[in-house]
Amino acid sequence: MFHSQCTGSKRRAAIIAAGLSLLLAACSHAPKPDATPTPTATPEPTTASPSPTATTPSPTPSASIASPTPSAMASKSPEWNPTLDQAVTKQECGQGDYRQNFWESLDSSRDTSAISRKVYNNGFKCELEKKLDDGSVELLVPQGAKTFAITAGQSDYSRDTNITVTFEISDPISDKVLDTASLRLNEAKEFSIDVSSVPRLKLKVVAEAAQGESRKSDISVIPIWADPKFS
Repeated sequence: MFHSQCTGSKRRAAIIAAGLSLLLAACSHAPKPDATPTPTATPEPTTASPSPTATTPSPTPSASIASPTPSAMASKSPEWNPTLDQAVTKQECGQGDYRQNFWESLDSSRDTSAISRKVYNNGFKCELEKKLDDGSVELLVPQGAKTFAITAGQSDYSRDTNITVTFEISDPISDKVLDTASLRLNEAKEFSIDVSSVPRLKLKVVAEAAQGESRKSDISVIPIWADPKFS
């Protein structure tokens, strides 16, 4: 009996040992759990600072420099037909009995302006009422001009037909006479003056008197400067 109890105890011990062996074997073959990965710190999204927009500076308006008012000489084209209104100086044609004899533009005259039966509408004229009376008009030469052309003569409507009028073109700065002509009624002269080195012109008329005559005798002649042109 004691033998049977001992045998049963050994059997149970063997069964338990076998079970433990199987359990240990099972545990040794069980897959090891993966190591829990260390969570990667997710970087907070960085809001990229917007790159500064290249701002094109508004052009600063440059200070307006007032150009000096050009002189009459510089402001005119070399191709220029001067008028009486553009003259820089006018000396009236003597003193009449009741009025001064002003220069008059041909295009505004009530009377026809003709030299040797040719009518002119551009230019200027005046009346000389006494011998030795004179008058003049001065013009600035436009920059770049080379030549000045003009026609001179007495008006066909001059009352006195035997009076000679001297037409003279000069440089008033140097007082140099550039050209001159003494013309009677029905005579005309076309002047052509080199003005490349002349800044100003003086157009003068004089009623001639006989040699030795000093008294200013009454006359009535109308000298005309017609078709003035710089080129």
